[in-house]
Parts: sequence; C-alpha cells; structure tokens
Amino acid sequence: MFTSNGLIAMYGNCSGLLEAWQILDEMPNRDVVSWKSMVAGHAQNARFDDALKVCKEMKVLEQKPDADTMASLMPAVTNTSSDIVSNVKGLFMKSDKKSLMSWNVRLAAFMKNSNAWRRSC
Repeated sequence: MFTSNGLIAMYGNCSGLLEAWQILDEMPNRDVVSWKSMVAGHAQNARFDDALKVCKEMKVLEQKPDADTMASLMPAVTNTSSDIVSNVKGLFMKSDKKSLMSWNVRLAAFMKNSNAWRRSC
C-alpha cells in the first residue's frame, strides 16, 4: 500500500492522473492516504471539480477524510461551483476530527459560494 500510495502521489504531481487512477483501481486495499493523493493530484492539476468528485466517491465508499485530505481540497473549493459545496459539507461532517484546516476548507467553500452559505446555515 505504501508503494502504491507513493506512485499515486508521484503521478499526480507529474500530471499523470490516468496512471494514478490505474494504480488506485489495481489496489486491493485503499486507505485515506490513497484517496488524499488522488484529491491532491487533481487539485494540483487544476481539475477542481474532479478533486471534489474523488471526495464524493470516497464518501460513498465510507472512507473518512482526515485533515490532510481536507487540506488537499483548499485549491479546489475556491475554484468550484456552488452545487459542490454540499459535498464539502458532507466530508466535513463525516470527519472524525474537526481540525483548523478542515474548518478553513469549509469556510473557504462557503465564502467563495455565498449562496451555499445561506442554504446550509
């Protein structure tokens, strides 16, 4: 798992998102690092909506995000549409530990998409 996670991160850093997905798909077991690496790779390559879709898939598979996953989302939530904000809120609510970074990500998503703030309060 350690090697696969490293490969996912490397491919994401080098704009090789298809290769990163191939590694993830071939992994018999995945952990939060696997998913965080996919989120980070998409966010680093300005594929912001895709980064949030990875988080949505993570949520469907009942993999809880950690503070690092939330930190990886920071570029994504400031460049997305308001319909994705509910996914950020769901990830936040599902997190076991609410860190300063996860609060910052949630606030950044709401501030960028002011209409979503009013609907979720």
